[in-house]
Amino acid sequence: MSFCTNYVYFISSQIGSIFYCNRDLTPDQIETCGEALLVKENVNLWWFLPALMCVFVPLVFIRKMEKLAFTHLIGDVIIITVVTTVLVYAGQKFVTNPGLAIETGAVSTYITSSAVSAVPYSAFAFEGVAVVLPLRDIVADKKNFYKRVCLVVGAICFFYILFGEVCVMAWGDMEKIVLITDGLPPTSYVTYSLKVLYTINLFCSYPLMMSPAINLIEGYIFTASQKPTTGRYWMQNALRTLLVMITITLALSIYEYITVFIEVVAAATCAPLAFTLPALFHYKLKGGNKAHLAIAILTTILTIYMIITSMIKLIQDLTA
Repeated sequence: MSFCTNYVYFISSQIGSIFYCNRDLTPDQIETCGEALLVKENVNLWWFLPALMCVFVPLVFIRKMEKLAFTHLIGDVIIITVVTTVLVYAGQKFVTNPGLAIETGAVSTYITSSAVSAVPYSAFAFEGVAVVLPLRDIVADKKNFYKRVCLVVGAICFFYILFGEVCVMAWGDMEKIVLITDGLPPTSYVTYSLKVLYTINLFCSYPLMMSPAINLIEGYIFTASQKPTTGRYWMQNALRTLLVMITITLALSIYEYITVFIEVVAAATCAPLAFTLPALFHYKLKGGNKAHLAIAILTTILTIYMIITSMIKLIQDLTA
């Protein structure tokens, strides 16, 4: 559920930047009007609370995720469109200034000052691992599901590395670029279109990412033996509405510290979900394979390291 707060952050910062950049600004202000922190200072983002409630609440009322399958296909097309456009901009920027990354010191060394923070933040790449099993329940071809998961994860891993390297070579030091769209021309209609398209994609993804948390919480509150009634149905809807409100409120409340928040949550949850727990399950179910136990132990150590690192960073940011 905490990862949905990142969706809210993206939507509020990107749509908010469109409103801010279309004000009567000076040339210097136009250059930086897309930066998330400046958007927070100049736009009342709390208007997104009722607006996003109107969008997300009806979506989380949907019980059967297969009804939203077509929206996931639309979301994939949107992601490909946005990523391709960003890569085109990156290529143009690199061609016009090929030495930018070296001049800013972004590629001067293999290990930079931001490398330590990158380790827990990288765990965020596995944010969607919790929806793998729910997806398996609704796909038609369950027999080949594992093979396709391996292919998809491998392709995404390769593309994450390629995309990151290309963007660093194009924009140089990206420490101030929280979202990749922050590096695009802030007042370009192409940039506006990309921000709106990606927002639509997050609308499609939000209910799927919320479903594991909703199912888990409802499983504790409402027992399976209870008879389905109209009253129970609307009690569940009230709970889902509350969860949506929590994600939106949390995102807007910790807006300035969202990146560190993601590091902490990713370190504490993504690594165990992606590596430790599956290894332990295999160790238990597959006859005590020592390799699985070793993976569980090593990833537990990694998780502890990431949590400590991200907490130190959070404390430093809060006390700065």
